[in-house]
Amino acid sequence: MKRVLVVGNSHAGALKLGWAEMAQPWTTELDLQFFAAPGTFFHRMTVTDAGMFGDMQSGALTRQEIDVLQQINGRTSIDLESFDEILLTGMNWAGTDDLVPILSGFSIDRLYEVDNPQRLSVAAFTDFTRALTRPPQFPGSGLRCVIQRSR
Repeated sequence: MKRVLVVGNSHAGALKLGWAEMAQPWTTELDLQFFAAPGTFFHRMTVTDAGMFGDMQSGALTRQEIDVLQQINGRTSIDLESFDEILLTGMNWAGTDDLVPILSGFSIDRLYEVDNPQRLSVAAFTDFTRALTRPPQFPGSGLRCVIQRSR
């Protein structure tokens, strides 16, 4: 069984609700778990060298924010190393407000086609998205960006 963690801000909630509606036929093949925090403090959570993510730095989050993490997730941190794949989801990551409108006008080879002669290679697109998942845009550097075409 593949273990997948969805990490993100409040937008992860939409995926969680959708998964609750459609999970039944997939539960023997996919263990999908969620760890989310409001965008107002998501950027202050950290990743340790051991792969733990969440409230890992003393004083980074307020008592109220820690309580919100506990309420949403049932815990205040999660072991990223225990998952096969990690899906980062959300909106308003640093840099995306400027980058998304620019990229939306490009076709991305074998991934996304629009009626426009401007094209990006998968390698260039991967480099852009990797840059967006590096600190300070995403806490910690232990996550990797995986670009894969849907089958």
